Amino acid sequence: MLYKINYLYYFLIFSSCLLSANGYSQVYQMPESVKSHWAGIQVGAAPALKTGFTGGWQLPAIGKHTPLLTASVATPVFLLKKPDTFEGKVGLADYLSFYQQWGVTIGISATVATTKNTNGRITTAGTALTLIPGYRTHHWYAGAWINWQYNYAAHLRHSDYVQDSFDDRYESGETESAPYQGWVSMNTSILQLGAAAGYSVKAYSIHLNAGYQTVPGPLHINSLPDVGILPFGGSVSLLYHW
Repeated sequence: MLYKINYLYYFLIFSSCLLSANGYSQVYQMPESVKSHWAGIQVGAAPALKTGFTGGWQLPAIGKHTPLLTASVATPVFLLKKPDTFEGKVGLADYLSFYQQWGVTIGISATVATTKNTNGRITTAGTALTLIPGYRTHHWYAGAWINWQYNYAAHLRHSDYVQDSFDDRYESGETESAPYQGWVSMNTSILQLGAAAGYSVKAYSIHLNAGYQTVPGPLHINSLPDVGILPFGGSVSLLYHW
């Protein structure tokens, strides 16, 4: 059963999705010199400053393709002492060569994000598609950064504060005894367009991406500086390969 979300619920879900996805990805374009398995740390800002762990493992070859299993987990830096907001991604990535050193890395991931605030806890589920077309050599690469995340469901669990506010607004018997909570359908997407680059030294590599982000949808909110939502973001990652 689909539930019609009012403006407040929609804004809460929108805020959770914006926190969960932007500027942070476990998909990279790798220089030719690095080995297949990797793990590392990443710091990203979009809009909140986040840090986390990321890793990849090369799977058995399928014809000419050698896909990677990728994963990451992140939390906002300002919540490290009391973390109650997390983002997790698990997916697959592969590099497709076009001509000589030109090619594209394609990654698709399942995403889950959860955050807690005065209104309660919100958990979202979605899918992310990442494209990194560009030019790579033995030790470096440079190219475009395209990342799109679509969030299709959210789980709402209200706090006592919301319940008390609900009871103050509605008299007993006037409506349901509690605000709706549980799974709801949604239609929120985040699109990022920018540039990416990386460089490798021995068993290590560093990766950067930065660009513009937009949030299509009924709210059309791309920037709310007062609460830290800005129309751009990026990240830097340091990886170890073996």
